[in-house]
Amino acid sequence: MRSLLFDLGDTHVSAAIGTGKGSSLESVATVPCAGLKKGVVAQSAAVVEAIRSAVSSLDADTEGLPVCVTLSGAHVEVMPTQGLKLISPKNRAITHHDVMEVVNHSRSIVLPADREQIHIVPRGFRVDGRAGVTEPVGEPAFRLEVESLLVTAHRESVRILQSTFETAGYSIDRLVMGALASGLGAANDKELRSSVIVIDLGGGVTDVSLFRDGALAAAASLPVGSMSVTQDVAQLLKTSLDEAERLKLSHGNAYPADVSESVTAEVQQLGQPVPRPMQGRVLAEIIESRVREIARLAKQAVENGRPGSVAGVPVVLTGNGARLPGVDRVVAITFGDSSVRTMIATKGTAAISGLAAYISQTADEIAPSEASASWKDKFKNLLNL
Repeated sequence: MRSLLFDLGDTHVSAAIGTGKGSSLESVATVPCAGLKKGVVAQSAAVVEAIRSAVSSLDADTEGLPVCVTLSGAHVEVMPTQGLKLISPKNRAITHHDVMEVVNHSRSIVLPADREQIHIVPRGFRVDGRAGVTEPVGEPAFRLEVESLLVTAHRESVRILQSTFETAGYSIDRLVMGALASGLGAANDKELRSSVIVIDLGGGVTDVSLFRDGALAAAASLPVGSMSVTQDVAQLLKTSLDEAERLKLSHGNAYPADVSESVTAEVQQLGQPVPRPMQGRVLAEIIESRVREIARLAKQAVENGRPGSVAGVPVVLTGNGARLPGVDRVVAITFGDSSVRTMIATKGTAAISGLAAYISQTADEIAPSEASASWKDKFKNLLNL
């Protein structure tokens, strides 16, 4: 089924048409947008304009297509949950309906009034105490359990996002955590089925996800990104944000040891009539400090309070921030010399490709026992990727 996909970032809005066949995209367009701050709509009018501009650039008929949007920002949280269902009569074959019920049981969580469920991701099933089951349907059993990850978000932030899309002329059919989408779009099948960490270094937000044995094991959305690097450069070198961004892109390197002491860059400082020379290694040290901090936070997020638990797990970097030389070296060191590769999407973003894959390749939707047509009451089972 074709669908209209959106990936929103602090610096851009990407739109695409998913073909319904894996991660393939029929058409992709990316336009600049400064209407979001740390993943949250801050200037609705700017976001509305960017949405309309991106769709117009697709040059395709989008009428009637379901609308799916990534959701990122520190307000998006993931919590582990469990569900249980006793099979009656005993040793009856597990049905699809049983799976629906046990997963719905795992989302029976009372949340604070300012938060709401986005979707739930089953991590694995246990049948009569036997763990590691990915396809329980058809197995004889008397006890079915599931471990899930429940994705929640700040209610008001979600409402503003919905309202923004409605103003642009679209109704959101499904929201998907950006870290999940980025992981599916950047990692390959072999990596997803073993173990892999995906870090999407965006402008204002860094999304990080950990996959083990084909299932999402941990995910987080951190309120720091490549724009934080630009801000550090501007503050410490006493220059404008535009000049800091130029320096970062033209002379930046996150690994100072790779920068010769003879390399210099011209810096136009605030209040100074002419540019002044600066050692390139000084710039690299500023960049390294922030990139190392982002990598440390990403590592903490996927360790889930268990230091060393992701040692040796390969890392995939994506997002515009990953283009900066030396970022891979800093991440490798931070993660204990894990192998690191960089994947930059050639069309749109990794998140928008992963969003397409999530919609087309996952198992049947399951709605909670109280019937509802809302996107909030739908989820996909990642275990069938």
